[in-house]
Amino acid sequence: MNKAGKICLGVFIPIIIFIIVFLFLIFIPYSNNLDQYTYTVKEKLGPYKQTIPKKIHQIWTGEKMPKKFKKIQKHLQKQNPEYTYHLYNEEQMDNFVKIHFPQYYKSYSLIAPEYIIAKCDFFRYMIIYHFGGVYFDMKSGAKKPLREIIKSDDEMVIPVWNNIGKIFPRIDTYAQWVIIAKPQHPCLKKILDGVNNRLEQAINNKNIYGWYGVFTLTGPLMFNTVVKENENKIKNITYIAQPNDFVYNYLEKNDADHLACTLYSSTGLGFCNHKTSKKRYTLHKTPVVQSNPKK
Repeated sequence: MNKAGKICLGVFIPIIIFIIVFLFLIFIPYSNNLDQYTYTVKEKLGPYKQTIPKKIHQIWTGEKMPKKFKKIQKHLQKQNPEYTYHLYNEEQMDNFVKIHFPQYYKSYSLIAPEYIIAKCDFFRYMIIYHFGGVYFDMKSGAKKPLREIIKSDDEMVIPVWNNIGKIFPRIDTYAQWVIIAKPQHPCLKKILDGVNNRLEQAINNKNIYGWYGVFTLTGPLMFNTVVKENENKIKNITYIAQPNDFVYNYLEKNDADHLACTLYSSTGLGFCNHKTSKKRYTLHKTPVVQSNPKK
């Protein structure tokens, strides 16, 4: 074999090996199979007290919930039978904000209809600040019952992202798809004020749109910024690092699903298992905040 051939082999063999290993890793299944879960009935649970109320809150703004989300919903209820369960639709969200948080209603109403996800972000902070308990996205949950995760004296629990993937983890990023706290927790008040201020400042700003607009105004980037700003100021927060028992997305079975959703969210090509509308909010080019608030 001549020198050029040896160079080609030296280059292509490692590339082929890398591709084979990469494909193997992205198709390794996650260990979050709901069908293998064993539930404990409420009658067999001993009484226990905790500062954080035993309430689970979730949001569904669509017309009919698909079976894949219903399955996760039922799992969460059967997994935590001692918790009361509350599901909110868009009308209930709007009425709740109007009645209980009139100081935020104007900025809440500024959010454009196509960005209902941003309203859900804002609402989840309000509902936990008002009632306390645990909020989960409809695709999310935990590998074990909340009674085994939340300690009796916990006042707010913030885990980092988990179940993102075998080779694409999000390290040191606080999870915002699960909110756990007692009522009137001071960190949530900081978050609510932060969202309110950002929305008011974004009026008439046509450059704040799509995934980045939502993330910075109401979502994970905003949440992380406020929490990190107050890490040393607010002491009564329990931080849970990786690995942990929370599940970001039951609908993603492996890294291939996660990559497909990431591609779809940025380009509109492919598929996303947890998409709940015809067009994912990440693809919108219109501003998150409307110029004219809803009356």
